[in-house]
Amino acid sequence: MRQHFLNFENHLDTIEELIWLGRWHAVQNVVAESPNPNNNKDIDWEFSSCGVRLGLEVKHWRKEWIGILDGKHKSRYYIDCFESLDGKFHRPTYDRINIACISTYLAADSDFHSRANEYLAKHSELDGIVLYSSHATKVDAPVYEIVAESEIQKQISTLFKPPEREESAKCLVAMHPARKNGDGVIDSIDDYVSNL
Repeated sequence: MRQHFLNFENHLDTIEELIWLGRWHAVQNVVAESPNPNNNKDIDWEFSSCGVRLGLEVKHWRKEWIGILDGKHKSRYYIDCFESLDGKFHRPTYDRINIACISTYLAADSDFHSRANEYLAKHSELDGIVLYSSHATKVDAPVYEIVAESEIQKQISTLFKPPEREESAKCLVAMHPARKNGDGVIDSIDDYVSNL
């Protein structure tokens, strides 16, 4: 984990992984980078919360701040927004709830719920997706959304800590790169986003 902190590319993502670990009640028996025996992939965390075993993969959708600046261009609308979860989870021989945890700067919307439900329907090894929006703390939108079957959703809600007051003061770190092509002409946002 220390190497991830020191790496410029991974630093913010590693912080998000640690923040997500702290969002659950009574965390014990933590395993970092729990492997999938069926391939060479792993999930970020496996641990117990109030005696329930959880497997977590954390994704930090940093590109979504572009959506705040440029309106309709939001990374969750990309065709492959959940594909980075492929192969991460497996069903161990013991009971474990597998959860994809997504940090974003935009509030959940109907399109997110639809895409999340479609992905869950195709991937039975994944039990739920939790979206945590730091930007939603500044508008009338839920800070987090849980997409799962009703019983799993209730269980996740019980184990998940409610947002803490300081989370509403979270500062977003954003750097909007120049969108100029080789001739110094600013490309359209569509060209720019398709090349991210």
